[in-house]
Amino acid sequence: MSAAWAAVLGLALALSAAVALDGEPLPADLRLTRWTQDLPAFHSIARAFRWGTGTEGVLIVGGLVAITLWLTRWRLEAAALVAALVALRIMQPAIKNIVGRERPSTDLVDRRGGFSSESFPSGHMMSSFVLCAMFVAIAWRLPLPRGAQVAATAGLALVVVFNGTSSVYMGVHWPSDIVGGVLWALVIVIPAAAVVLARTRTHD
Repeated sequence: MSAAWAAVLGLALALSAAVALDGEPLPADLRLTRWTQDLPAFHSIARAFRWGTGTEGVLIVGGLVAITLWLTRWRLEAAALVAALVALRIMQPAIKNIVGRERPSTDLVDRRGGFSSESFPSGHMMSSFVLCAMFVAIAWRLPLPRGAQVAATAGLALVVVFNGTSSVYMGVHWPSDIVGGVLWALVIVIPAAAVVLARTRTHD
């Protein structure tokens, strides 16, 4: 697990450095963005995902779930979730400020949504991935039916695909911002989820 975490951290740092040093769209960013913005009948889906995956909402939902877990005596899982959310709240704005990437220019893309911070990493992707990935880890820890655990895992995959696509479709992120959001989310999730899943193995 430590080797996987180190590899993800290295990739996240490398991508962040490449974005910070160049400041321009990375290779394939513009081509992928234009292809995504040409998707038919996607506007309503994109707006829904942008609305539902903001950092503030993620922190509120995650906090409520953590309280529920704590009150139902799943306290290690609650603590791991809170630790992940605290790390998210600290790291996300710090990385955005350090990298300082501007949003896609309206000279290059069709801007269809608003924003309030720097572009890299995608806050919507990073936040929603942290929350959903922790939910998946906890779902596999709790005594839930296997179908529910599989559904939670599939839900994470859908969030990654549709949330990332939505942000690019709306013209507020480059695809490399989305990748950065996933990588930095994994930096947070891997150790937090490892604590939860290690406990699962010890109880098998």
